[in-house]
Amino acid sequence: MMPGRKRVGWGKCGASSMNRFEQRTAIAEAAGGDLFVSIHANSAPRHKTRGIEIY
Repeated sequence: MMPGRKRVGWGKCGASSMNRFEQRTAIAEAAGGDLFVSIHANSAPRHKTRGIEIY
């Protein structure tokens, strides 16, 4: 490890896709984390559909 750096742990909180975004944010804030990462996987009925979603 580089001098001056410290090792930190990580964990996850129990947010799920069943929670609204506002609820997931509240769960993350209550957990006291320094970083909130929300991973999404979209789908479409047509296999030829291409593109990205940004918000």
